[in-house]
Amino acid sequence: MKTFATLILLSMCVSSCAVGVRYSSPKDSEPYAVISGNDSYVYTFKEDGCPASYSYIKEAKKIHPSVPAFINYQEKIGSNHVCSMWFSFVPEAGATYKVQTSLKRAEKEKSSIFIPVFTGASCIAEVVKVDPNGNGVAVKLEKFAPVNKTCARNP
Repeated sequence: MKTFATLILLSMCVSSCAVGVRYSSPKDSEPYAVISGNDSYVYTFKEDGCPASYSYIKEAKKIHPSVPAFINYQEKIGSNHVCSMWFSFVPEAGATYKVQTSLKRAEKEKSSIFIPVFTGASCIAEVVKVDPNGNGVAVKLEKFAPVNKTCARNP
């Protein structure tokens, strides 16, 4: 129960640190990648580890290529569990990505971030690079955990 409460508190703290500061997508004249998904946010962080900006990923969104994209996925599962994951990847200019998430009773996949939620079930997230034909290839993700708890409420 302590771990559950810690995850909720950390998620709320990190989300509240970036209140009001939206992720600044690349301009039309700048290189960009595109990401889509659900129940996910894309963040940027300052050098001190505090969030600089964020945006909810609901529909296709332009993101900056060649720099890490920090993604936070959150989903309430039942009344006592929350799936909350942080991960990052470096998008390529001109590429299209999709965040895919699920609750599965499965073994760990190499390209996925795999977090046990409760006995017998795990929350799984992966980012797929989608080609023009709609085919996808899983992208290598890095686990990420925001650790700076001294962030001001508004960056």
